[in-house]
Amino acid sequence: MRKVNKQISIVLWSQALLALLPFFSQIIVNLSILNNSIFSTKLLFIITPSFNALILILNSLVTLLTVRNYRQIIFKFIKWYIQTLWNSNS
Repeated sequence: MRKVNKQISIVLWSQALLALLPFFSQIIVNLSILNNSIFSTKLLFIITPSFNALILILNSLVTLLTVRNYRQIIFKFIKWYIQTLWNSNS
């Protein structure tokens, strides 16, 4: 039970930290508009929304790769897939 609690804690912390990425990227955009800094504001306007989409993917990946049972299933599938490809090419 203790291992499960540790895994859940890691997942929750990492998901909380990943959620800060769009927040900080938006702050950089706002500061670059005010200061005319070296950052290209057009580029930051393009990149910032992509962080929001990236968070959705990364949260799922963090959960799958952190929880032991999910991780074992994924690695078994990858191993099976590689063996299938290797055998079909031989």
